Amino acid sequence: MKYTLRVKPITFLLLTALIAGLGLSTMPARAVLASTIGVTTTNDEINTDGDCSLREAIVAANTDAAVDACPAGSGADVINLPAGNYTLSLVGEDDDASAGDLDITQDLILTGAGLLQTTINANGIDRVIQILSNASVQISRVTVTGGNPSNAIGGNIYLYSGSLTLSHSRVWHSTASAAISASPGATALTVLESRIRDNTGSGVEITGNATALIANSTISGNATDSAGGGVIGGRLTIVNSTISGNSSAFDGGGIYAANGAVYLYNVTITNNIADSDNDSIGSGGGIAVFSPGVLTARNTIIAGNIDNSNPGNVLPDCVGAMISGGYNLIQIVTCTITGDSTGNITNRDAVLGPLQDNGGPTFTHALLTNSPATDDGNPAGCTDQNGTLLDTDQRGYVRNGVCDMGAYEYNSPGTPTPTFTPFPQPPTNTPTPTHTAAPPTATNTPVISPTQTSTTVAGPSATPTATNTPVISPTQTSTTVAGPSATPTANATPGPSPTPAVDVRLFLPLILH
Repeated sequence: MKYTLRVKPITFLLLTALIAGLGLSTMPARAVLASTIGVTTTNDEINTDGDCSLREAIVAANTDAAVDACPAGSGADVINLPAGNYTLSLVGEDDDASAGDLDITQDLILTGAGLLQTTINANGIDRVIQILSNASVQISRVTVTGGNPSNAIGGNIYLYSGSLTLSHSRVWHSTASAAISASPGATALTVLESRIRDNTGSGVEITGNATALIANSTISGNATDSAGGGVIGGRLTIVNSTISGNSSAFDGGGIYAANGAVYLYNVTITNNIADSDNDSIGSGGGIAVFSPGVLTARNTIIAGNIDNSNPGNVLPDCVGAMISGGYNLIQIVTCTITGDSTGNITNRDAVLGPLQDNGGPTFTHALLTNSPATDDGNPAGCTDQNGTLLDTDQRGYVRNGVCDMGAYEYNSPGTPTPTFTPFPQPPTNTPTPTHTAAPPTATNTPVISPTQTSTTVAGPSATPTATNTPVISPTQTSTTVAGPSATPTANATPGPSPTPAVDVRLFLPLILH
C-alpha cells in the first residue's frame, strides 16, 4: 500500500510562518568545516620555501589563508605537530604570530606526538604562546619551555583572553611571574594530566574572574621571589593533584589564596617552602589564605611543608583561615580551621614517599606503610566539586575500599579493568558465497562500562582506551581533548554551532489528514 503525505494549504502556511518566526530553516545549516594543518619542518620561519612551519601553521589558522605550504585555516582548526624540537628564533613582539611568541587569535587544537617527543622552545626570546581575541584553544601532548617575556607575565603561556585546555603536557623552565598566567580578561583555564615544574616564578597564576581547574596534575619545583610558589589562586578548583617542592620568598610556598575561592579535593600538598630567602618575612609553607581569599579542603593532605622564619614564628603547613570539608590530614595546625572537622587528622606525619614515578602520566607521593591517610578519606566516598565519586586517583589507579586522603591510593589494584560485552562482528575471512549466508560469529570486544569515567586525549595516532585518568570540569564529570583525528564530542571545547533545523515530523499530528 502506498501512503501519501498531504498538507492542508492553511496548515502549510501556518507551519511556514512558525518556522520563519522562530528564525529557523527547514534546511540543515552547514557547520563551518575546520582545516587540519600538518607541520612539516622544525624551522621557525615565514617564507615561501614549500614547507609548513609551526609559525606558518598558526598564521594560516589565524587568518584563514594559506601560508607557504600550510593550507588555509577554516573554523576551529587542528594543527598536527610531529615529534621534534621547535625552537623559536624570529625576534619581535608582534601580535600576529609573525615574530616573537606564537600568538593564537582563532579557535585551535594543537596536538603533539607526546610531551617527551614534541617540544616548543622559546629559547629565551619571548614567551612561547599567547592566546588573544577570546580564542578557545586546546593544547595536548607537548612540552612548552624556554619562555622569557620582556613584560614578565606568563613565562611560557599567557592566557590573555579566551580559554585554554592543556592536557598531557609539560610546562617548564620559564622565567616570569608564573609559567602559566590567566589574566583578568581570560574566561577559563583547564590543566589535565600535566606537569608544571621547575619554573622561575609561580607554576600557575589565576587573576581576575578567570575560572581554573587543575586535575590529575603535578605542580612541583617552581620558585618565586614573591608569594605563591606553586599556585596563586583566584577562582580555582584542584582535584586529584600534587603540589610539591615549590618555594616562595614570601607567603604560600604551595598555594597562595588572597583573592577568590580555592577548592581542594584529594590533593597532596607537601615539601613546599615559605620564606625561601630566610628573611623572616613570609609563612605558610603549604598554604597561605588571606581575606578576601577563601580556601576549602576535603580529603586533602597538607603535611611536611617548611617555613624558614625565625623560631617562634614558624607556620609550616598553613597560615590564615581554612574551611574544612572533612577528612583532611594537617600535620601542624598553625591556621584557623572552620567548617566540618569530621574525620580530620592533625599533629601526625603523613608518612609519604618521595615525589617520583609511581605510575600514571605524572609524579606522585606514595602513601607508605602505616600512613594515617590510608583508608581515612570519607567512608561515603571521595568526591569532586560536583559530588561525583573519584573512583581513581591521580595516576588513574582504582580507589579501592574506603578511599585514601590525598592524590595517591595505597595498595591500588591498578587501572580499571574494561568491561567486556559481546556483540556481533563481521567474519575475519571472506565467506564463500552461498544461497543462505550464516550469521557472523559474535566476538568479545571491550567497551567502557557506563559507570566508569574516562578521559581520552587523542594525538596524531593515539587509540582511545578505557584506562585513562578521569578528569573533572566545573560543570561536567569528564573532559575530552580532541586530537586531529578525534571525533568531536560534547565536552570538547565547542566551536561555532550550526543553527538547528526543524524536524517537520514533529508537526505531523497537526498537518496530516
